[in-house]
Amino acid sequence: MDCVKSWLVTEIDKYNDIQQALMSEFFLSEMRLNCRGMSKQRLTSYYDTCISLAKFSRKNGDDNLYLQCLKKLYTRMMAELGNAENTFECRSRCKRYALDSLNLTCQLYKGYEVMEKAQILRRDFAKRASIG
Repeated sequence: MDCVKSWLVTEIDKYNDIQQALMSEFFLSEMRLNCRGMSKQRLTSYYDTCISLAKFSRKNGDDNLYLQCLKKLYTRMMAELGNAENTFECRSRCKRYALDSLNLTCQLYKGYEVMEKAQILRRDFAKRASIG
């Protein structure tokens, strides 16, 4: 019994350490984007770190953090998509990244049979996703 408890505590500690490292990397990436402005490299770094944290959370059964990451990514990408000061290339990437996060979010909602939330998000994306 002590062996199982010890193993479980070790696994939880490993999860917390990895999660903390991924969250730190995400917040650093977000800070770079906030302070230095939009660029292809900073945008891709932000997306990659957010998706890494989300996928790690999902793999380990932390659906709340998974959804939180995807919502944060979607919200930021939609805000940057609507920012006319960003280049067309960055806005196009934002649209693709927002759609990626939307699809992952809708898959989670589908798994929990909460399709009305998914439909609301899809309608929001369809309304706001034009790059004019």
